[in-house]
Amino acid sequence: MNWLNRGIQEKILRVLSDNYPNCLKATKVYNSLFPSNSLPITSNIPVDKQGLGLALTLGCEIQSQHLATLQSDEFQYFLKNIYYLEESGLIEITSIDSLHKNFDCKINHKGIDFLTDDGGLSAILGVVTVKLHSDTIQALIAAKIDQAEISDSEKSWLKKELGKIKDTALSTLTENAINAIPAATLITLLKKFVGL
Repeated sequence: MNWLNRGIQEKILRVLSDNYPNCLKATKVYNSLFPSNSLPITSNIPVDKQGLGLALTLGCEIQSQHLATLQSDEFQYFLKNIYYLEESGLIEITSIDSLHKNFDCKINHKGIDFLTDDGGLSAILGVVTVKLHSDTIQALIAAKIDQAEISDSEKSWLKKELGKIKDTALSTLTENAINAIPAATLITLLKKFVGL
């Protein structure tokens, strides 16, 4: 896979990012990255040609040079990296031509977040919030009360009082209980959980 080039991929993303939210033609991205590789639009047409004939001849030369660029090895190398970025979900490709060589492309939110290297909104949106309902917390605490070495009457009374605690107070109780666990105990539990 000698075509895979992270440096080129980053440059492609940066060019597209500079033009966000607009689309760019792949050839325009290529020409901005490799100006020395893009074929110059020159003409060998005699100066004495005028008008429509000159325009048609120039148009044919431009089209010929455009096709030569699209078929060059350098452009094919560039295309593979563009398609890789699209398959990785960092850019979007639209309006593909019949040769599948020139198309509109643009960076998307994942590509922008990738460039910022801070996780961006992806990190915020990827956060998983675990919510325990009050009845689940009460059941967990009641199970601990049952395991405690206290009399049955005291267990019964504590579970009855536990049922009276409102959600906000229960949340505070849970937070205080977690904070009361010594760090060493928490680390031991964590290591056991992850298999160390």
